[in-house]
Amino acid sequence: MSICQTYQYNIKLLSYIDQIMKIVNNINHYINFKRMKHNINDMNNLIKSIDIINEINIEIRNIIFYGLGVIETKLKTELAYYHVLKYGNHGYLNQSHFDKSNFHTIFIEEILKKVNKEKNQMIENHFSRYDDDPPLYKIIEILSFGQISKFYSNMILRDRKYFSRENYNGIDINILSSWFKFLVEIRNICAHGMPLLSRKILFPPKKLKKVEWDSISNKEIEIIFFVMKIIIDDPIEFNKIKIKLINLL
Repeated sequence: MSICQTYQYNIKLLSYIDQIMKIVNNINHYINFKRMKHNINDMNNLIKSIDIINEINIEIRNIIFYGLGVIETKLKTELAYYHVLKYGNHGYLNQSHFDKSNFHTIFIEEILKKVNKEKNQMIENHFSRYDDDPPLYKIIEILSFGQISKFYSNMILRDRKYFSRENYNGIDINILSSWFKFLVEIRNICAHGMPLLSRKILFPPKKLKKVEWDSISNKEIEIIFFVMKIIIDDPIEFNKIKIKLINLL
Protein backbone atom coordinates (compact mmCIF):
# COMPACT_ATOMS: atom_id res chain seq x y z
CA MET A 1 0.00 0.00 0.00
CA SER A 2 1.45 3.41 -0.98
CA ILE A 3 1.69 6.34 1.44
CA CYS A 4 -1.06 8.21 -0.40
CA GLN A 5 -3.34 5.15 -0.32
CA THR A 6 -2.57 4.79 3.36
CA TYR A 7 -3.58 8.41 3.89
CA GLN A 8 -6.95 7.85 2.22
CA TYR A 9 -7.49 4.72 4.30
CA ASN A 10 -6.74 6.72 7.45
CA ILE A 11 -9.58 9.19 6.87
CA LYS A 12 -12.16 6.73 8.26
CA LEU A 13 -9.91 5.88 11.18
CA LEU A 14 -9.39 9.54 12.01
CA SER A 15 -13.15 10.09 12.01
CA TYR A 16 -13.45 7.50 14.77
CA ILE A 17 -10.69 9.18 16.76
CA ASP A 18 -12.34 12.56 16.19
CA GLN A 19 -15.60 11.28 17.67
CA ILE A 20 -13.75 10.03 20.75
CA MET A 21 -11.93 13.35 21.16
CA LYS A 22 -15.22 15.30 20.91
CA ILE A 23 -16.56 13.23 23.80
CA VAL A 24 -13.42 14.01 25.81
CA ASN A 25 -13.59 17.73 24.98
CA ASN A 26 -17.24 17.91 26.02
CA ILE A 27 -16.39 16.29 29.35
CA ASN A 28 -13.47 18.69 29.82
CA HIS A 29 -15.74 21.69 29.21
CA TYR A 30 -18.19 20.32 31.75
CA ILE A 31 -15.46 19.88 34.36
CA ASN A 32 -14.13 23.40 33.84
CA PHE A 33 -17.65 24.81 34.12
CA LYS A 34 -18.26 23.02 37.41
CA ARG A 35 -14.93 24.17 38.80
CA MET A 36 -15.86 27.76 38.06
CA LYS A 37 -19.27 27.39 39.70
CA HIS A 38 -17.91 25.59 42.80
CA ASN A 39 -21.27 23.87 43.05
CA ILE A 40 -20.97 21.29 45.84
CA ASN A 41 -24.26 19.66 44.84
CA ASP A 42 -22.74 18.65 41.52
CA MET A 43 -19.57 17.19 43.03
CA ASN A 44 -20.70 13.62 42.34
CA ASN A 45 -21.24 14.44 38.65
CA LEU A 46 -17.84 16.13 38.58
CA ILE A 47 -16.16 13.03 40.00
CA LYS A 48 -17.98 10.83 37.49
CA SER A 49 -16.78 13.04 34.63
CA ILE A 50 -13.18 12.87 35.84
CA ASP A 51 -13.50 9.09 36.10
CA ILE A 52 -14.75 8.92 32.51
CA ILE A 53 -11.75 10.93 31.28
CA ASN A 54 -9.40 8.66 33.20
CA GLU A 55 -11.07 5.58 31.70
CA ILE A 56 -10.76 7.00 28.18
CA ASN A 57 -7.10 7.82 28.85
CA ILE A 58 -6.43 4.29 30.00
CA GLU A 59 -8.28 2.67 27.07
CA ILE A 60 -6.56 4.84 24.43
CA ARG A 61 -3.20 4.26 26.11
CA ASN A 62 -3.76 0.48 26.05
CA ILE A 63 -4.74 0.56 22.37
CA ILE A 64 -1.65 2.59 21.47
CA PHE A 65 0.57 0.34 23.59
CA TYR A 66 -0.74 -2.68 21.68
CA GLY A 67 0.06 -1.00 18.34
CA LEU A 68 3.54 -0.05 19.51
CA GLY A 69 4.17 -3.68 20.44
CA VAL A 70 3.33 -4.68 16.87
CA ILE A 71 5.70 -2.01 15.53
CA GLU A 72 8.53 -3.01 17.88
CA THR A 73 8.31 -6.68 16.88
CA LYS A 74 8.15 -5.74 13.19
CA LEU A 75 11.18 -3.44 13.44
CA LYS A 76 13.26 -5.96 15.39
CA THR A 77 12.52 -8.70 12.88
CA GLU A 78 13.28 -6.52 9.84
CA LEU A 79 16.48 -5.02 11.29
CA ALA A 80 17.89 -8.38 12.36
CA TYR A 81 17.06 -9.97 9.01
CA TYR A 82 18.60 -7.14 6.99
CA HIS A 83 21.74 -6.64 9.06
CA VAL A 84 22.57 -10.35 9.51
CA LEU A 85 21.98 -11.07 5.83
CA LYS A 86 24.34 -8.26 4.79
CA TYR A 87 26.99 -8.24 7.54
CA GLY A 88 26.69 -11.62 9.24
CA ASN A 89 25.67 -12.67 12.75
CA HIS A 90 28.25 -10.46 14.44
CA GLY A 91 28.28 -7.51 12.07
CA TYR A 92 26.67 -5.36 14.76
CA LEU A 93 30.01 -5.42 16.64
CA ASN A 94 31.89 -3.71 13.79
CA GLN A 95 31.97 0.09 13.97
CA SER A 96 32.56 0.38 10.23
CA HIS A 97 28.98 -0.77 9.62
CA PHE A 98 27.60 2.27 11.41
CA ASP A 99 27.54 6.01 10.85
CA LYS A 100 28.90 7.43 14.10
CA SER A 101 31.54 5.44 15.99
CA ASN A 102 30.82 7.12 19.35
CA PHE A 103 27.13 6.15 19.14
CA HIS A 104 28.16 2.61 18.26
CA THR A 105 30.44 2.45 21.31
CA ILE A 106 27.55 3.54 23.54
CA PHE A 107 25.33 0.95 21.85
CA ILE A 108 27.77 -1.89 22.62
CA GLU A 109 28.09 -0.70 26.23
CA GLU A 110 24.30 -0.79 26.57
CA ILE A 111 24.22 -4.34 25.19
CA LEU A 112 26.81 -5.47 27.75
CA LYS A 113 24.75 -3.94 30.56
CA LYS A 114 21.62 -5.65 29.26
CA VAL A 115 23.36 -9.02 28.99
CA ASN A 116 24.77 -8.80 32.53
CA LYS A 117 21.63 -7.38 34.12
CA GLU A 118 18.63 -9.13 32.59
CA LYS A 119 19.79 -12.77 32.66
CA ASN A 120 17.87 -13.59 29.51
CA GLN A 121 17.43 -17.36 29.08
CA MET A 122 18.23 -17.32 25.37
CA ILE A 123 21.46 -15.36 25.94
CA GLU A 124 22.49 -17.58 28.84
CA ASN A 125 21.90 -20.69 26.75
CA HIS A 126 24.11 -19.23 24.03
CA PHE A 127 27.03 -18.64 26.42
CA SER A 128 26.63 -22.12 27.87
CA ARG A 129 26.96 -23.69 24.40
CA TYR A 130 29.24 -21.37 22.42
CA ASP A 131 32.43 -19.42 23.00
CA ASP A 132 31.57 -16.44 20.80
CA ASP A 133 29.27 -13.43 21.22
CA PRO A 134 25.53 -13.90 20.65
CA PRO A 135 24.36 -13.16 17.08
CA LEU A 136 22.31 -10.07 16.38
CA TYR A 137 19.05 -12.00 16.00
CA LYS A 138 19.41 -13.05 19.65
CA ILE A 139 20.76 -9.75 20.96
CA ILE A 140 17.98 -7.75 19.36
CA GLU A 141 15.38 -9.59 21.47
CA ILE A 142 16.68 -8.01 24.68
CA LEU A 143 16.95 -4.48 23.26
CA SER A 144 14.37 -1.83 24.08
CA PHE A 145 12.32 0.02 21.46
CA GLY A 146 14.52 3.06 22.05
CA GLN A 147 17.70 1.08 21.45
CA ILE A 148 16.54 -0.46 18.19
CA SER A 149 15.36 2.98 17.05
CA LYS A 150 18.90 4.29 17.67
CA PHE A 151 20.32 1.22 15.93
CA TYR A 152 18.44 2.14 12.74
CA SER A 153 19.30 5.85 12.98
CA ASN A 154 23.02 5.04 13.27
CA MET A 155 23.20 2.63 10.34
CA ILE A 156 25.27 3.94 7.44
CA LEU A 157 23.38 6.07 4.94
CA ARG A 158 23.01 3.54 2.13
CA ASP A 159 21.71 0.94 4.57
CA ARG A 160 19.10 3.30 6.01
CA LYS A 161 17.92 4.22 2.53
CA TYR A 162 17.68 0.62 1.38
CA PHE A 163 15.98 -0.46 4.60
CA SER A 164 13.35 2.26 4.26
CA ARG A 165 12.75 1.46 0.61
CA GLU A 166 12.32 -2.26 1.27
CA ASN A 167 10.24 -2.08 4.45
CA TYR A 168 8.61 1.37 4.74
CA ASN A 169 7.60 2.45 1.25
CA GLY A 170 10.73 4.54 0.82
CA ILE A 171 9.89 7.11 3.49
CA ASP A 172 12.63 9.73 3.76
CA ILE A 173 15.21 8.35 6.22
CA ASN A 174 15.21 11.51 8.37
CA ILE A 175 11.42 11.40 8.62
CA LEU A 176 11.49 7.69 9.46
CA SER A 177 14.08 8.25 12.20
CA SER A 178 11.96 11.05 13.67
CA TRP A 179 8.90 8.77 13.61
CA PHE A 180 10.71 6.04 15.52
CA LYS A 181 11.94 8.59 18.07
CA PHE A 182 8.41 9.95 18.38
CA LEU A 183 6.94 6.48 18.91
CA VAL A 184 9.60 5.69 21.52
CA GLU A 185 8.48 8.76 23.48
CA ILE A 186 4.83 7.68 23.19
CA ARG A 187 5.79 4.16 24.29
CA ASN A 188 7.53 5.52 27.40
CA ILE A 189 4.50 7.66 28.26
CA CYS A 190 2.22 4.63 27.97
CA ALA A 191 4.57 2.37 29.94
CA HIS A 192 4.63 4.80 32.87
CA GLY A 193 0.85 5.13 32.92
CA MET A 194 0.86 8.86 32.13
CA PRO A 195 -2.11 10.49 30.32
CA LEU A 196 -1.83 11.13 26.58
CA LEU A 197 -4.85 13.37 26.05
CA SER A 198 -3.85 17.02 25.51
CA ARG A 199 -0.22 16.19 26.30
CA LYS A 200 2.59 18.15 24.66
CA ILE A 201 4.96 15.88 22.74
CA LEU A 202 8.67 16.64 23.14
CA PHE A 203 9.75 14.96 19.87
CA PRO A 204 6.93 15.51 17.33
CA PRO A 205 7.31 13.55 14.08
CA LYS A 206 8.49 15.26 10.93
CA LYS A 207 5.81 15.77 8.28
CA LEU A 208 5.43 13.93 5.02
CA LYS A 209 5.22 16.32 2.07
CA LYS A 210 2.76 13.98 0.33
CA VAL A 211 0.30 14.14 3.22
CA GLU A 212 -1.86 17.08 4.30
CA TRP A 213 -1.29 16.94 8.04
CA ASP A 214 -3.41 20.04 8.67
CA SER A 215 -6.54 17.89 8.25
CA ILE A 216 -5.61 16.15 11.50
CA SER A 217 -7.17 18.36 14.17
CA ASN A 218 -6.32 16.58 17.43
CA LYS A 219 -2.55 16.47 17.04
CA GLU A 220 -1.62 14.64 20.21
CA ILE A 221 -3.74 11.56 19.53
CA GLU A 222 -4.53 11.48 15.83
CA ILE A 223 -0.93 11.81 14.66
CA ILE A 224 0.02 8.85 16.86
CA PHE A 225 -2.48 6.61 15.07
CA PHE A 226 -1.62 8.14 11.71
CA VAL A 227 2.08 7.32 12.09
CA MET A 228 1.36 3.87 13.53
CA LYS A 229 -0.86 3.01 10.55
CA ILE A 230 1.86 3.86 8.03
CA ILE A 231 4.59 2.07 10.01
CA ILE A 232 2.55 -1.10 10.60
CA ASP A 233 1.47 -1.18 6.93
CA ASP A 234 -0.76 -4.19 7.48
CA PRO A 235 -4.54 -3.64 7.00
CA ILE A 236 -5.44 -6.84 8.84
CA GLU A 237 -3.27 -6.06 11.85
CA PHE A 238 -4.29 -2.43 12.00
CA ASN A 239 -7.97 -3.35 11.66
CA LYS A 240 -7.66 -4.86 15.15
CA ILE A 241 -6.64 -1.42 16.43
CA LYS A 242 -9.52 0.24 14.57
CA ILE A 243 -12.02 -2.17 16.14
CA LYS A 244 -10.66 -1.39 19.60
CA LEU A 245 -11.17 2.32 18.89
CA ILE A 246 -14.71 1.84 17.63
CA ASN A 247 -15.55 -0.08 20.81
CA LEU A 248 -14.74 3.05 22.83
CA LEU A 249 -17.66 4.94 21.23
